[in-house]
Amino acid sequence: PGLPHQIKVRGNPNLGLAKIAMIGVRNRRGGQVFPLNTEVWANELRLTGLDERGGNAAIARMDMQLADLGNIALSGNYSTIGFGQIDEKVAQRSREDIMGYDASTSLELGKFLPDKWGVRLPFYAQKSNTTRIPEYDPYDLDIVLKDKINSTTGQERDSIQTITQEVASLSTYTLTNVRKERTSSSAADKPKPWDIENFAVSYAYSKAERRDPLIEVDQSERRTGGLDYSFTRQAKFIQPLKN
Repeated sequence: PGLPHQIKVRGNPNLGLAKIAMIGVRNRRGGQVFPLNTEVWANELRLTGLDERGGNAAIARMDMQLADLGNIALSGNYSTIGFGQIDEKVAQRSREDIMGYDASTSLELGKFLPDKWGVRLPFYAQKSNTTRIPEYDPYDLDIVLKDKINSTTGQERDSIQTITQEVASLSTYTLTNVRKERTSSSAADKPKPWDIENFAVSYAYSKAERRDPLIEVDQSERRTGGLDYSFTRQAKFIQPLKN
């Protein structure tokens, strides 16, 4: 029988942040410390009941060639909690559900115009998205996220689902080297410095968005444009010994 002791914990204890386990031994009686020889032995301290369930993963991809118009590529991926390689340890396996898709296309829009116009409109577009859903609540690391969501309803439930996800998306649209090619090869239509065929225009737009449990929104937009001019005079050769 010793003096009563009080242990106070400040804040919200979280087992998800535990890194060290400690054992303390105190020898105190009547306010005086007695010298004693003692031995404390912790034998085979280990973790048991590890979550060794496996996960699933899938990847799909489809490429389509649209004759001379262009091509379209579609891909998607999905993996669940617990997925990993055979030689990985339990702590190295995925602790989140991952879903993603990517769609891109490269088209020659000039094919929709008459060939006699000689207009070339190379167009490229891409749209991708990756969503990560953690197993544990990122704000309470010792609480399973599904359990926390199931314990709420309505608007609060939707809010928890939104703020706990990590989402990254990318959108890109590009017009590269838009130009008008020469459709006449007659001697009367010799290239001139002011011909529209000497000019080419390019434009690109990209938008990247990201959010996670710490960042509400991170959005960046980028627009670039370019104007190219190219003109080459017909060469005149001096041949003094031709005749």
